[in-house]
Amino acid sequence: ALAVLARMRREMDAIYFTGGEPLVRPDIVEILHEAHRLNFFPIYLGTNGLLLPLRDKVLDYVDRVVISLDSTDPGAWDGLLGAGPGQARRIYDVVAHYARNQRRRHISLMINCVITGDTIADVYRVMEFCFRHDVVFAPVAAATDSLPDRELFTRPDYQRLVRHIAELKRRGY
Repeated sequence: ALAVLARMRREMDAIYFTGGEPLVRPDIVEILHEAHRLNFFPIYLGTNGLLLPLRDKVLDYVDRVVISLDSTDPGAWDGLLGAGPGQARRIYDVVAHYARNQRRRHISLMINCVITGDTIADVYRVMEFCFRHDVVFAPVAAATDSLPDRELFTRPDYQRLVRHIAELKRRGY
């Protein structure tokens, strides 16, 4: 993995580590350290957040941590995660903890929120959660076979959401 990073660095400046879940790799700290040593910038890490407290050292080598969060309803998010009851609350706590420590740790925290027909209403609450915790909100329309869900785009509630997000963007959020 380290030799691959060195070859990649000759061709690109930025790198995004994602998965699956990259924090399950036993060598993830070593890999991120090497990416940092090679001066990749920015270095992104995409995670569901559950293992972040156990792999906290990774934050010494990344610029932005992207945590997936599609719902603020613990029961619904637990169901989507399939990781067992109580995991959603752990993720909310992880986000809140690292959000408070962004400046001290020299990282930026971002929430990646996938929008589906079933989650449109909750996206507003995810946005509020992000704003309350000073975390970047990154909404993404659901895709099927790498293509946007065209049915989603035709829904009036989705169109209202997009207008709302655009208005917040215009106002500086």
